[in-house]
Amino acid sequence: MSTVNPLTSLSIRWSNGVPAAGAGNIETIDDIDIYRLNVNKANSNLYVTFYAGTDGLAYQDFVLLDSAGNELSNSCFGCGEPGLINFPQVGTYTIRFGGTDVTMGTYSFAVLSKAP
Repeated sequence: MSTVNPLTSLSIRWSNGVPAAGAGNIETIDDIDIYRLNVNKANSNLYVTFYAGTDGLAYQDFVLLDSAGNELSNSCFGCGEPGLINFPQVGTYTIRFGGTDVTMGTYSFAVLSKAP
């Protein structure tokens, strides 16, 4: 799990094999990668940005859920980056990436405390 402190200049980046094996890689058709993000300040405004990926991966679903399972964002990076997202509560958020395309390969994205 990655922890975000919005009071500092912070960048958390997920990419091929980071933070662990399997991260940043859609290995099979309809694969979904799941990440956990711990936010330690309520009403944090954080930026989500896509850095790179195998052609077509930008059109995979990017879904952000709060700790109760409510959707805060549901889009794809190729449809327009999620950009600034408000994280209303302290807690653990879930990021799901993938599951909507036959494209496989590697990708990288980040959650930032300041605009890229």
